[in-house]
Amino acid sequence: MFDALVVAYLFLGGTGAALGGLLGLLTLGQVLGLGESGRGQHLNGLSSGQHRRFFGFGNVLAAAVCLLGAVCLLFDMERPDKVLVLLTSPNTSLVAMGAYSLGAVLLLSALAGVLHLHRRTLPPAAGALLCAAQLVAACVTMTYTALLLMGFRTVAFFQTWALVGLFFCSSASCGLALATLTGMVLRVFPLERGHERTAAAEAALSLLEGLFLVLFMIHAHYAAPQAFAQLATGPLAWAFWTVVVGCGVASPVAAWALPRFVRGYRLHGGLSPALVLLAGFALRFCVIAVV
Repeated sequence: MFDALVVAYLFLGGTGAALGGLLGLLTLGQVLGLGESGRGQHLNGLSSGQHRRFFGFGNVLAAAVCLLGAVCLLFDMERPDKVLVLLTSPNTSLVAMGAYSLGAVLLLSALAGVLHLHRRTLPPAAGALLCAAQLVAACVTMTYTALLLMGFRTVAFFQTWALVGLFFCSSASCGLALATLTGMVLRVFPLERGHERTAAAEAALSLLEGLFLVLFMIHAHYAAPQAFAQLATGPLAWAFWTVVVGCGVASPVAAWALPRFVRGYRLHGGLSPALVLLAGFALRFCVIAVV
């Protein structure tokens, strides 16, 4: 029913939007003076150059990931030339709404990235509006990726709002993981103090994702027992339990908890975020593959 391009689109669209939304949220907090460093100060004591590098390249990366997701969706369509007709139709569809929100995240993130990299500063009101629009568009996109599947009314496996929460939390977790890896590559870590805050946030998101995963599996057990069996004990069980649950839920919790309870224990900073991204893709693969 679905192919690999759809899986890639769901993963890339959600992850890119989450990264853009996270950066928009952090920037909005700075513009409004809500952070601990106060108005006009850079996040966690970063220098101006570090700040602009991280938010500049991070936003550009978010736009690039969203663009790659859009390309996957375009190539998956049997008639790509129908995209223009879809977007200009007076009857707004769920697909059109998702396309518009993804395009909005792409453009807003690209604009924010260019402004940071070229050392351009918007007036506070305009900057706050840009960040707020980026955050809203990101949330719509992260929600839409699940609503798209729920739109297939004949597939009982998809007919639960737990899927929306699951995909939203998974996208948010993947966006945070990608932001962490971006900071590591740039040797800038504005999202944490000694990895503690990012680790705690990732662990909290993973636990919330695990809760929605339990609710989703309970729904599947009663509404789609064959699909449930494929994930729980069938051919997809290895990917579900090892990658989705192990890497996506257990790994971030372990990355946060082990250094606190095991003296002298150190976990490689980039391992858990990489596993979270792998789990995010595997989750969408598993959900799609059983249909």
